[in-house]
Amino acid sequence: MIMELSFSTVSSVLDSWEKLRVHPNYEETVGIQLFKNFLTLQPNAKLALGLPRDLDITSRGTMEGNRRFAKKASYFMKFFLLMIGKVIDMLGPDMDTVEAILLDLGQRHVRYGVQPEFYVSLGQALMTTLEANLKPQDFNEKTKAAWVEVYAALSHSMILGHNQLLKETTG
Repeated sequence: MIMELSFSTVSSVLDSWEKLRVHPNYEETVGIQLFKNFLTLQPNAKLALGLPRDLDITSRGTMEGNRRFAKKASYFMKFFLLMIGKVIDMLGPDMDTVEAILLDLGQRHVRYGVQPEFYVSLGQALMTTLEANLKPQDFNEKTKAAWVEVYAALSHSMILGHNQLLKETTG
């Protein structure tokens, strides 16, 4: 069960999310940053995403020179940003619905080769990306703590779904 989130926590996340979404072409620019940050922390995810293990994501020419990377990054980030946006919009009193969606999503991610540790790395990459794209007053310690709390709750539910499916298929 998703822990109950305070009004203040949810408000901080929603406010900062709205400030992020007004960035010009945020899905692409913020999305690519998030994707690169994630793959830097979790290089093993390259294989799960269908990318070559030796792909150098730190090179300036990666996006321009590797169409596969650009396509994967764009798809992954648009999907992730859409999903996180929808979940954030649903934060509030009816968390049971959100939890059911996240449990199902966690189960579906097993098929894509997602490992539980990917969620931790994605959370770290998300915090780095938010900090880089929001003004310091918009991503202060309080806001960061709110994001950490919300992301931990959401990813915990997805990991539960992940583990439930593995238990059902192996048990």
